[in-house]
Amino acid sequence: MKMKILKYLSVLPFAAGLILTACSETEYEPGAQMNTAGDNVYFSSDNETNLALGTDATEFTLRVERDNAAEAQSIPLEVSTLSPEAFTVPATVEFGQGELESTITVKLGESMELFTEYKCSISIAENYTQQYIEQDTYPRVEVTVLKEDYVPYATGIYSSYLFDPWEQTLEYSGILDQYRLPDLWSIGSDVVFKWDGGASVQLGYSSFETGVEYQAGAFITAEVVQDGTYSAEEKTFTFFYEYTVPSLGGTFNPGQDYFIVTEFLQ
Repeated sequence: MKMKILKYLSVLPFAAGLILTACSETEYEPGAQMNTAGDNVYFSSDNETNLALGTDATEFTLRVERDNAAEAQSIPLEVSTLSPEAFTVPATVEFGQGELESTITVKLGESMELFTEYKCSISIAENYTQQYIEQDTYPRVEVTVLKEDYVPYATGIYSSYLFDPWEQTLEYSGILDQYRLPDLWSIGSDVVFKWDGGASVQLGYSSFETGVEYQAGAFITAEVVQDGTYSAEEKTFTFFYEYTVPSLGGTFNPGQDYFIVTEFLQ
């Protein structure tokens, strides 16, 4: 943490110099005027913004809220994306008189490739927001969409030599013919592997980022020592890892992790 603070401190004087130079060479432009009409429109904090959708999905919805429901309103929306072919966003969100909540439906393009992430930013027009007040909701939402065919295959308990055990779901993709332990150590830390139903398990990568901090700014990586195994008698997958902290040059002793199946769903 001290190294991060010192790094920021060493950058700030340089950045300040850039700002002062820029101000001396360009004409001052005032920021947007404060919205005095009382409108405050924003995206609900309950919206799911990292969407893993089925292969046949054609749309998704987002909830939009406002503070003032006195009148019906048609609120303009602004869209930013590097993949315009993937998203069709309505031009406005509509509120009826007395309605504090509404929804928009975003259509998905037919050309979207499977197992590929697409990103889109949707914003409420600025003059319908309160950008100068502190609040927990925001007039912009960043959405990531991925279409896939992973479905639950089994449930069980994951036991790690480095972490306490927890309940875990195992998923299967028929298109990829691949299994996945989703969000294993943290959100987004997936482990994928091939398995033909026998004793051998082939992991998809030589290492996996756990997303778990060992200390501030230093994250744990699971290095694969060898292929995994499966015991039909014990209904147990065994994975051989060496957990490391690359940024610190540290390592834990190699050991075994286990996924013990309690129920097959297919």
